Amino acid sequence: MFLKTLPLLGATLLMMFGISGSVQAESRVYLVNGETRLGFVQVRFGRVTVKAVDRLFQHPEEAIHRIEHVTGETTLIGRDGILLREKPEKLSKTLIAIPKGCEVHVEEVDEDWVKIRVFTGRDESIGYLHTDDLSDEVLFNFVNPAIRFKAPPTNLKDIVDTAAIKRNIQRMEELRKQSKETDFSASGQDGSGIIDLTQEEEKPAGSTTAQ
Repeated sequence: MFLKTLPLLGATLLMMFGISGSVQAESRVYLVNGETRLGFVQVRFGRVTVKAVDRLFQHPEEAIHRIEHVTGETTLIGRDGILLREKPEKLSKTLIAIPKGCEVHVEEVDEDWVKIRVFTGRDESIGYLHTDDLSDEVLFNFVNPAIRFKAPPTNLKDIVDTAAIKRNIQRMEELRKQSKETDFSASGQDGSGIIDLTQEEEKPAGSTTAQ
């Protein structure tokens, strides 16, 4: 993991993090129930949001075992109480506080300081953090060491109750059928609600209706 070797790599890392933003950033999120999620991670107000390719996952921090950085020009906030500084100095102005586990983009590496870019809701902030504030693996909650984690879901059917969906579809079809039968009985024979008067038997000429 690159953060463990930052002081040694210096210029090499700076070149590596100059890679175009076309490289997709991803982290793997391990849940305490044994499931996993793969995507870009944001942490706000006690909730972890994982932005996958085609959907969003949200989980409370209590449901998270750990987060690992996988690929891309990003890393993770390694602990609580991290403050983003305006300059690479300990006493520099504080811009924002960043929650533990939040994924940040690395812009530059300058000895013991890293210039990062982080999304805070709708806004984006750029500033400096000390290398000790970052990590490629962040622990939230302990789990049984024997737990076997599932692979991240690759499509929607892997994360939803397909049986429940089938039951809902069947119920909707039943309700639709009942609705059509009700409309048919209250309307003309074609079920359209319009009676075709041309189908009535013609009366003999000159006949009158009995009063």
